[in-house]
Amino acid sequence: LQRNGDIEPQHSLFGARGTACQLMQMEAGVLVPGKKIRGRKKALELLERQLTARLPAGGEVYISHGDCREEAEELAKALLRHAGLKHVELIVLNEVIGAHTGPDAISVCFSREEAAVMEPEESGAQD
Repeated sequence: LQRNGDIEPQHSLFGARGTACQLMQMEAGVLVPGKKIRGRKKALELLERQLTARLPAGGEVYISHGDCREEAEELAKALLRHAGLKHVELIVLNEVIGAHTGPDAISVCFSREEAAVMEPEESGAQD
């Protein structure tokens, strides 16, 4: 993440030692660094609390992970229990994303609104 400019060099040093986890989120298509948490367990607990507060009831969630299926399954169970979701799917991160995030990355994708169905535009041509 440091090579891409997503986090600062001094913060990547702490992450390399395994003492800090960087929470990130997408806003308008831009990856925005969030809170830095010491310890993976604390970071996953915070992620669960934040998601439980933001997830729509009855929605669908996709959890992708980089070779940490047990943690992803625990997060999925907790979200199903607390957020009232109808579907949670686990997905393994692909090699391209995994090369940037490293092992043990977890990401959660969801939509807070139903996607609008676009109606085809009427063409001005008349037959």
